[in-house]
Order: sequence, then structure tokens, then C-alpha cells
Amino acid sequence: MAWAQQAPPAVHASSSSAQSSSQYEGKTVLTLNLPGVADRDRAHFLQLLPQKEGEPLDHVRVGDSIRALYATGRFADIQAEVTPSGEGIVLTFTTSPNFFVGAVTVEGAPARPNANQIDNASKLQLGELYTQEKRDRALKNIGQSMQENGYYRARVTVESTSNADTQQVAIGSSLPGSYNYVRNSVKVVIDAYSGKMTFYDADPNDPILKAYAAAFPNMFVPLSKMPASLQ
Repeated sequence: MAWAQQAPPAVHASSSSAQSSSQYEGKTVLTLNLPGVADRDRAHFLQLLPQKEGEPLDHVRVGDSIRALYATGRFADIQAEVTPSGEGIVLTFTTSPNFFVGAVTVEGAPARPNANQIDNASKLQLGELYTQEKRDRALKNIGQSMQENGYYRARVTVESTSNADTQQVAIGSSLPGSYNYVRNSVKVVIDAYSGKMTFYDADPNDPILKAYAAAFPNMFVPLSKMPASLQ
């Protein structure tokens, strides 16, 4: 017999499970197993369960036990299975764990955005529930941050390593050691008669342009001063 729980509102059983429930209802629970729970946590979780060892099997209490386990946030999927054992039964709660964001590391970051800025751009929060959707979002956000800083061809990879004992995921972002800095920050106009070159500042937030402007303060002209016919 098996009950299943994937969301907290209700516990559903198939018709065959319902028949099995009637068959074993009231039999003594000789053993209650939690195979997906670490030994250090077992006693705590057993205390949460309305269905106890040594008591008659009650399908209502089993359903409440599934909901109690789900409410801890530690499990993504829970199933309760009953197997006969002598004059009683063995009740097993089989679980699939949730995983949570643990360490977040960045390798190969440029000077800007630096590792901390890339970490912030990922929007991954330590301790939050980890999902594939959040991983994909982090990858997209890091790529966007790189583009905003002029690295339009940066190759970003995000890898995750799960630890079943701690239910944590270590997430590592990796960027290549060399970059193609591409940014249309300066527009240059050459006078066809005199050969004079005028450098117009098209992106005052470009860090590279800022460095040149600091070194050559009279070299760049605001883009607003470019003749309308050339814009």
C-alpha cells in the first residue's frame, strides 16, 4: 500500500491503495522507517509524526504525518508505504530531499565586474531553496552583468554540486581567463578637409573610457555636442 504527497493541501491514494488501506487499517505499526533522513535527525522527525510506532495504523494519521514532514520544507516528495510483518506492519516514509543554496563561488572574474559583483548579480541567496529555474536565472543575470560592462562575448558557466547529508548545493560560476571587450563607447569624427579628429563620449559609464578621460581630460567631447546631422 502507498500514499503519496507532492504538495501540502491533500493526500491522494489510488483505488488499489484504498483497498490496501482497509486491509491493514488497525494493524500495529511494528516499525516506522525514515530511510531518507539522517540518523542525527531521525528522533526529531519521529516526534513530528502523528502516526507512532506501537500504535494501530490509521490512514488519517498517515496523511497528517506526510503533511507534517512536508511542512518542514526539507522534502520535495513524500510517499508512505506499508508492508506486512508478522501480526503487524512496517510503515516506511520514503522521501526525496529539497536542496538549498550553500556556498557560491566565482572563478576567473575580471577587475570589473569583480567576483563580489558577479555573485550579487546572480541573485542567489544562501539558504534559499535551490531550483533549476534559479540556476538558469543566475546564469542569465551574470551574462547580462558582463555585457553591461562591455564583455559581450564572455562565456559563463554555472555548475552545482549537491551534498545529500547537508541538503546543500555548492554553486560555482566560471568565466574564461581572457575576454573580448566590445563596447561602442566613443564615436570618432574626422574632418575631411583638415584631418582633425573629434572624439565623442557616447557612454560615460564605460570604465575603460573613464580611465582614458582621467588620463586625457581634454580629449573627449560630450555626445550632446555632436552635430545633429552626424548623430
